[in-house]
Amino acid sequence: MPLRILVVDDQPRVCHLLEAFLRQQNYAVYSASNGLEALELVETVRPHLIFMDIRMPRLDGLETLDRIKSLWPDVEVVMMTAYGGEGAFTRAYQRGAFCCLTKPFDLSQVAAVVRAVEERCRERADFLVS
Repeated sequence: MPLRILVVDDQPRVCHLLEAFLRQQNYAVYSASNGLEALELVETVRPHLIFMDIRMPRLDGLETLDRIKSLWPDVEVVMMTAYGGEGAFTRAYQRGAFCCLTKPFDLSQVAAVVRAVEERCRERADFLVS
């Protein structure tokens, strides 16, 4: 079963870039443009991994991270930002982020993160049945 990955970013080009790259790697990829859409998709799709922007309209990434982790603690979340990552990344790690990426990022970084999460999921029994 392929890893299910959700990409959440209010910049369509970031979503398209990640979607295209991840689909080439044969992952099941979904996207949302804000935190509220992401919460709906997490409930229906049950992704293994989420790449999520910190700054978004309607519901920012850190608040969305809090809500996701409170309901689905096993979902791995990678936070992304182009705006002064240190303080935001510290808050993201404190809230349970798997890791953080500074935009613009290299796709090799994305691939490394996905491989790490895929390995972690394989170690859990729920990956085999979900």
